[in-house]
Amino acid sequence: MPDSPEGIFVEKPGTEFGALRKGRPATREESRAVGRRLYDGAITTGIAEDVDALDEDYIQNTGWTPNGRHYFGNAWAIGSGAMPDGLAIQTHVVSENDRVASISVWDGTITVSGAAVDFASANFLRIEDGVAAEHWDTVDYVRLYQSFGLLPENI
Repeated sequence: MPDSPEGIFVEKPGTEFGALRKGRPATREESRAVGRRLYDGAITTGIAEDVDALDEDYIQNTGWTPNGRHYFGNAWAIGSGAMPDGLAIQTHVVSENDRVASISVWDGTITVSGAAVDFASANFLRIEDGVAAEHWDTVDYVRLYQSFGLLPENI
C-alpha cells in the first residue's frame, strides 16, 4: 500500500498476518485466556503497568500507537483519564491456535464534555509464549469521533 502522508496516522507496513513465528505454538484455550487477560489489564483498569498479557517486544500493526507494551499501557491510561467510566465489552471472541479475534462495544462518558461514548472495534491478536505478541485492529472511527465531538452527529 502506498504511503498516505496526509492521513491522520503515520502508516507503516504491518507484519504478514500468516508469517511463521519463533515462539512455541499456543492452544485455542491459551490464546483465549491471553486475550481475556489483555482486556482485564490496562484496557479495563486504565493502569499503564497492567500489561502483563503483552510481550516485551509487542507489535502494534495499526497507526494509533507505537510498538511496545509501554506505549500500549500509556495509551490506555490516557484514554481512561478522558473516560473514567468507560467499558470495553467483548461481545464475540473466536480463537484458534495462536490467533484471537474479538469484537467489542465501548461505552462510557467523556469527562470534559459529558458526551456519551458508543462505538465498536474488532481486534486480532497473535499469541506467542503465553502473551500477545502482535495486534491488528479496526475501529468504528466515525462513531468514536462523533463521541469526542470531532464529527457532527448527522454524518
